[in-house]
Amino acid sequence: MSLGLYIHIPFCRTKCLYCDFYSVRFDPDVNRDYIRGLGLELKSRAVGLKGRPVDTVFFGGGTPSLLSVKDVAHILEQVTRAFPGWPGEITLECNPGTLSLEYLRDLSGTGVNRLSLGVQSLDSGSLRVLGRTHTVEDGVQAFHMARRAGYRNVSVDLIFGVPGQSLSSWRETLQGVVRLEPEHVSVYELTLDGPSPLKAAVETGKVRLLSEGLLEDMYRLTRDILEHAGLRQYEISNFGRPGAECLHNMNCWQYGEYIGVGPAAHSFIGGRRSWNLPDVTAYLAAVIRTGSAEAGHEILSQRDAEFERTMLALRMRSGMARDRISGNLSKSFDELRNAGFLEEVEGRVRLTVRGMLLSNEVLLRLR
Repeated sequence: MSLGLYIHIPFCRTKCLYCDFYSVRFDPDVNRDYIRGLGLELKSRAVGLKGRPVDTVFFGGGTPSLLSVKDVAHILEQVTRAFPGWPGEITLECNPGTLSLEYLRDLSGTGVNRLSLGVQSLDSGSLRVLGRTHTVEDGVQAFHMARRAGYRNVSVDLIFGVPGQSLSSWRETLQGVVRLEPEHVSVYELTLDGPSPLKAAVETGKVRLLSEGLLEDMYRLTRDILEHAGLRQYEISNFGRPGAECLHNMNCWQYGEYIGVGPAAHSFIGGRRSWNLPDVTAYLAAVIRTGSAEAGHEILSQRDAEFERTMLALRMRSGMARDRISGNLSKSFDELRNAGFLEEVEGRVRLTVRGMLLSNEVLLRLR
């Protein structure tokens, strides 16, 4: 069974207007202590895994590309000290506005072999609404620099459903990304669940969200353009060329096990889900004192585990075998299929395009 390692880097230069993830302003002194804290937690996490290797590493954030190359190399050194072997896939999320060709060339020497570029849009108006600090030109230049630095596994992140965005501007973004010829594209609908400046603007009526009809048109257009360009949809929000699927995320969607280190990071091992303290200061104090910053945990019941396994399987384009659906789940499946949210193809159940667009609501109805 694969084991993934997620390393949370909670630092940003500025916080995007739509973001409700935990992050703090980058501070060199705090960062230095934080790198040490990650090493302590990695060492502690490895104790209970009895020499089990880590197959994938994913640096997420925050803005992991604010780390120096030396910091990245040191963290990966700590990973290999704690866990045997060398991970096959090591991804680092990058903000285009933080990159240089020299940085990317040096980064490739650390073992990072996959980049996830937070381009988000190739429309300047959408970038302003999102509060991104990089420009359209920065996004395109970041991709070209990654290529010149030798990276042959580059993912581009995009967001649709941005207030003010039109179907034609979204088409231009998709076509611009296709021209870059990335190996992978992640496309997320803008969501405003937690507190953020953009959510507040929507709630006060200063900003209007797009209609459901337009969102569905954008999603269908995304599938059409990316798949026509050879980027096969393999998950609700993810498209990749054959062999370029994100192995780290695939493990999670296939109900695999993973470790999360850093504040607010989650882990899932042996049916036990745990999560860390969501604060850098508290996190550091805890790992220095005990090696752990766990804030809580839960043991999934058989029913909850089966629901999660089903939910994750249906996120995948391959879906799940029809004969695995029984009991109350079978009744829910029939209702959702009749409503046009699920379909059965060659003995496998999967979400329809409409079901993918409304996936959170649909999957919750399976309970």
